[in-house]
Formats: sequence, structure tokens, C-alpha cells
Amino acid sequence: MLRVRPDGAIEIDVHAVPKSSRDAVGKPHGGRLKLHVKAAPVDGQANAAIIKLLSKTLGIPREQIELVRGQTGKRKTVRIAAASCGPGSLEDITTKLGLEAPGESGESGESDGSGGSDGSGRRGAASLLLALLGASACESPRELPITVILPADVSDYSRANNASVVMRPSGEAFSFSVDGLDFALELEGEPTTEAQQLELYLADGEELIAWGTTAPFATAAPDVGLALFLGRPGLLSTWPEQLDTPDPLMLGAAAIGRGMLLVQADGDTFLLNHYTLLLESGDRLPDTVNFTSEASGLFSAANGTVVRLGWDQAAPVAWRYDPGADSWAELSVATPSGGVQAGARVGAAVLTDPDNTRVYLLGGGGTTHGVAIDLVADAQDLLAAAPVADFALDGPRDGATALWIATEDNPTADVLLVGGDTEGPLALLSSVGASVGPSMTWRGLGCAIQRPTAEGVTVLCVGGTIDDVPSGDALSIDVIPQTSAQVELRESFLPVAVPDPLMFSDASALYTQGQGRWFRIDRDDQSVSEPNSSAPRAAGGHLVSTENGVTFVVGGVDQDGAALDRWQVFTPALDD
Repeated sequence: MLRVRPDGAIEIDVHAVPKSSRDAVGKPHGGRLKLHVKAAPVDGQANAAIIKLLSKTLGIPREQIELVRGQTGKRKTVRIAAASCGPGSLEDITTKLGLEAPGESGESGESDGSGGSDGSGRRGAASLLLALLGASACESPRELPITVILPADVSDYSRANNASVVMRPSGEAFSFSVDGLDFALELEGEPTTEAQQLELYLADGEELIAWGTTAPFATAAPDVGLALFLGRPGLLSTWPEQLDTPDPLMLGAAAIGRGMLLVQADGDTFLLNHYTLLLESGDRLPDTVNFTSEASGLFSAANGTVVRLGWDQAAPVAWRYDPGADSWAELSVATPSGGVQAGARVGAAVLTDPDNTRVYLLGGGGTTHGVAIDLVADAQDLLAAAPVADFALDGPRDGATALWIATEDNPTADVLLVGGDTEGPLALLSSVGASVGPSMTWRGLGCAIQRPTAEGVTVLCVGGTIDDVPSGDALSIDVIPQTSAQVELRESFLPVAVPDPLMFSDASALYTQGQGRWFRIDRDDQSVSEPNSSAPRAAGGHLVSTENGVTFVVGGVDQDGAALDRWQVFTPALDD
């Protein structure tokens, strides 16, 4: 009913009772606080009356109160910009509204959602606690517990004999002895409004076994629910909770500042809160909305929303999810100029701007041009769309893989496209229209920047299918942005064929996963090894990176074709 967000704001679930005899705060019922208002539920009158009632009851300005969910229904959520003490503080709000603070009733204020388990096994023996000293006379010392979430299998963690906690960005570090996961640590500090992160490292001597970090948070918040996932560096670890309804076609994307949004094929929606790492149920897409798996995606937008976009039809379909309002809304996509179509682009290569402002559909549907579609709509819920300037393919490249080629001052200086459904030169550097490499029909490659060179970068692409036959071959492509590209074919690069690879990276290596295998590729010499890692995925699925510093593998199937019922989590290895 009452939750305290990591930014200090307080959210309260309420049940509006409009057309009452008087304005009054009622009692909690069914997990919501009843609010009686005389106003009718038309033209926002009841919403305005609720804010006025809370403002008067709490003695705070109306500007500090926001209706964030349920604007058109009786079940609503209000958010209050809380003060550290006095009127509008957590203690003041709970007293005046007759509510219990989080933790007093044994409730966490969070929901697992139907997409998760009962939460058992999430918390290990390890525990962290920040003891925050009062910054002023009206503040009492308080505690900030941090949940340590462990992978499903932690048998190797028992080797740990020391651990360290590091605060970022200050770099302040605390080291202590441990006996496996049997430890508890309490740190003291002053509350601050500065965003910071807490990192936990678990080691056996000098060998790092696992590490994890929280999302950025401010300790000056009245109460904060925080968690970190303690994963193995340079490997995949299995998320401890089993999904009740696994979906191989599940999509995920980062909801910036919130966590990971997950949308199932049937429209069910969930948010993995990146502060608490708890799964929360959300508003679902209407049953009348249909997206194909071949020509659609889920995209993070710069304003914190997430856009579901489909481009199989001439007129693209677009819906926006707002995590703050917990609601989906339909959007329109503008018609590009110059006769370029926005939709009917099955097989298009897809890129998003690094700043999450646009998505680019390159080729697709047999076309040789590209379209850029905004991810932030205007006031009329319209997504602008325009042809990609100075872009043309050397021919249809449906099924190609695309990636940005950055320069020192421009993260989108050039685009490299690799492979495709039709026979042709293997790679195209779009800025100069240079087609390079042998002529082949190779699709579904996994590509990543391997390393910088004197004038550009080396790109490594692996796996996929050649003439519809699964491949373990690779391409090494030296690229000089806006100048040239050279391709080297590396046959039998991987020990097995990986027709649907996913690519991961950290400072020391690239990694590829598929067919139930996990391969590490050294950045310096491209040597391939196979560390012991959890890797049940055979095909399908995709990656979602979060502000907790990890990357989730969501969706997909195992080698028996069954939907994966647990996420895999990649924790990057640290630079030596």
C-alpha cells in the first residue's frame, strides 16, 4: 500500500470514492487507502479533489503530490515528494493517514508478479547493512539493508575467505574476512543526495569468485529497498527464481531509471525493479494488439518509457509503456518523406541510437534504403519518421546484421552491415557504399567490436547459417570508418556450429553463446576457450543490459525446444 522509492518519494495505493457527502480520508481496505471526495469522476475533477484532500491533510503544497497511476479508474497511485523531516516526511505521512511504514507489518511493499516464483532462495546468508546517521536534529539514525541475491548454484562460493565493499564514485573500500557466504557487514555513513553505487566482491585469496553492484541510489532517501546480484565474472549465472509461465518469445528492454521491462507474446507485462530486483506485474497490452516475432521489437526510449514497435505492415504499429503511470498507450508513426516507407520491412537490420532517441530500420522487405523512427513521441502521440540520410544498400540485404562503427567524437560515425538472405559480398560499409568480402549467403551472424586498431576497429562476427547450414565459421573485418573495410574468413573458428549466437563483451574478451555452449574469445589474439558456465539456451531470446551492470538473457529455448524457465545473467569480468 505504501512504498518508499529509492529517490525518496513515497507512493501510496488509494481507492477513490467519488460523489461522497464530504472530502475525507478513509481507512485502508483491500490493500488501498480509501479517499472520499465530493467531486464526480469526470474531466479529472475527482483526481484534482484527491490531490487537494491530501495536500490539506498532510499540510504540504499540491505541487508535491502527483497522480502516477489509475487516472481514469478508482484504483489509483499517488506519489509524494517526501521531506526528510516535519510535514511531508515518512513519519508525518504515516501518522496523519493512519498507515504503517514499510517493514512494520512484515510486508515489503513490492509484488513478485505472476512471472516470478515465491521468492524463496533469493537471499543468502550474506547480508549488508548501511547505518545512516541523522543529518539534522529531526532525523534519527536509520538502517539501509541491501539484499544479496545469489545464483541458483553457489557451491563454488563456499571457497570464499575474504570480501570487499566499494562505494562509487568515491572509491572508499572496506575489506573483511568471510567463511563462504556466512557473513554480515554493517557500515556507517552520513546520508547524502549524491547518486552512488555499492559494489560487493567475494574472493578466495586474490582470486575473484563473484561480484555485483546496486543500481545508483541516494542514501538521503527516507527508506530505500536495494539489492545486488552476486554473479560470476566473465560467465553466465542462473537467476534463482523460476518463471511460472516461461515464454520463448518474451521481449525485454531497459526502462531507463526503472529496471527491465518484460513483455510476453500474449501482452502480459512485468518490470524487474533495478533497485530491489523484484518482479512487479504491470498493465498488459490489449488483446487486440498483434505483433509478429519476425518484424518487431521492444525499445528503450530516452524519456524512460519503452516502445513496442512492429514493422511488418506498411503502416508500423507502435505502443508506448510508461512505467510511472503503469499504462500502455497507442502511438502513430509519421509517413517519411521522399517515398520511403516506414513499414513493410520484414528482415530489416535494426540499430538504435546510443542516446535512445531513434530506432533505425535498414533495408528489409527487399528495399535498399533505411528509415529512422523517433522513440519519443510528440504531444499528439506521433513518432516522427524520416529516411536515413546518405544511406543506400548495394542490394537487398534482408536478414543482415548491423552495428555502429564509432570514432573518437562520433558514436554513430558509420554503419557496417554483414551478411543477408541473398548471395552477395559479405559486408557493406554504408558511408562509402563499399561492398567487401567473398560472395556468400550467410545470415544470423553475431557481431561485436573486438578491438581498436591504429585507424579504426576490428569487428568479429561468428556463427549463423551459410546456405541454411549452421556454421561455426567467423569473419574478422578491419574497418576504417568512412573509408574502407577488409574481410578475412576464419573457417571452423568455433569448435561447433552456432546458428543463433548471442554476443557478450567485457574489457578482456568477447563471448558467444548458443547450442547450450559458452565460448570466450580473447580480444588480443582471438583465441577461443570454453569456460565452465551455465548456458542452457540453444536458440532464440535476446539480451537486456541494466544499470546494475549485468546483462540478462530472456526468452529462447533449450536444446529440446522447451521454453527456458530461468534467466541467465552475465556479469562482466573486471579489467586487470
